[in-house]
Amino acid sequence: MKIRCNEIVTPAGVIDGLVIVEDGKIAQIVPAAELKEEAWDEDWRGYKLLPGLIDIHTHGYYGYSALSTKPEDFHALSKQMAAVGVTSYLVTAGDHNETEMENLAAIAQAIGEQKQGLNGEARMLGIHMEGPFLNPNRRGAFQPEELLEPSVEKMRAYIEASQGQIQTMTMAPELDPQGELIRFCRSQNVLLSGGHTVATFAEYNRAIEQGLACSTHTGNAMRQMDRREPGAYGAALLSDQIFSEVICDLFHISQPMLEIMFRIKPMSRFIMISDSGPMSGLPAGVYTIRGHKRTISEAGLVLLEDGTIAGSSKNMLYGVRNLAEILLKPITEIVKMTSENPADLFSLPHKGSIAAGKDADLIVVDADFQLMKTFVEGRCAYQKGDVLTVNPDFLKTSVA
Repeated sequence: MKIRCNEIVTPAGVIDGLVIVEDGKIAQIVPAAELKEEAWDEDWRGYKLLPGLIDIHTHGYYGYSALSTKPEDFHALSKQMAAVGVTSYLVTAGDHNETEMENLAAIAQAIGEQKQGLNGEARMLGIHMEGPFLNPNRRGAFQPEELLEPSVEKMRAYIEASQGQIQTMTMAPELDPQGELIRFCRSQNVLLSGGHTVATFAEYNRAIEQGLACSTHTGNAMRQMDRREPGAYGAALLSDQIFSEVICDLFHISQPMLEIMFRIKPMSRFIMISDSGPMSGLPAGVYTIRGHKRTISEAGLVLLEDGTIAGSSKNMLYGVRNLAEILLKPITEIVKMTSENPADLFSLPHKGSIAAGKDADLIVVDADFQLMKTFVEGRCAYQKGDVLTVNPDFLKTSVA
């Protein structure tokens, strides 16, 4: 397959040329000046060709939940991900309850099935466990009874239930002062991310020294910066050793604060996430999630009954548009946050950018960053006009 585009966003800059795809890989990028013929399969001149988005923190979308115990739901969720420009992602499990082990097993089964064929869906890279080793004082949408003290034995059980598919876990580092859980997870090739935390500046930095690799939705659900105690927020921003997740919907973090964050820490050390959930993409209204009311406001905020923000109703392309059109960031820097950096963090040398030898994970967007087409490993997984339906089970149980 040959894809013609005059704005191909690559690590070397924006190129006018031709992307040649063979066997699901990018075989070659030919600059326009070197083209000797005008024969190609896809003509996207006037649009942008970006590397597919890698979302390492998503709890669901359009009625499909990462907490499901049905493997088929994860294939449906993967189709929804492709429809918002995500070509690979970590299924983010949270809200720990009596079905958590069954949930992990179902995700693992779906990942195994996906290895037999993608069938027009985004690639599941593994599992991101958000909790249960979180600080109750920064629990966000988690219920107090779900949260536990760090336990290596419990973590071992999670890894076994997931068939080794857990790639990262969010935990509150102050609950593990000796770093026992961090060391165990590192021995199992599970990255630790600090979040839902009241850690001090010193406590967070100690965790970084022990092996913490990332900060979870940086600026949210963590001790804030103060003039005498920079807290976990300050420690995450001042460390170039770790990557920092960030939600760019301009609800979780304001525009001025995002500007401050990017001046403190380079965009090359941030990873954009959606933190989307099963209500994301749905119209404003009141919904019931596992017995708890949540509201999507007219502006797009997902709120608990007490007004706490509970994840995001937006997708990553919404964040891309915010950074490009409101914060006026260059697209070459934005794709580092959406694609290159998560591939770097999780050691995915075959993903994350448009370059020869990489997987052909590509998205086409228009001038307003509206999605036109998604390719996952060279195959079309979505094109504008495809009809998507809300999870019917969600509509039966969650619409108030």
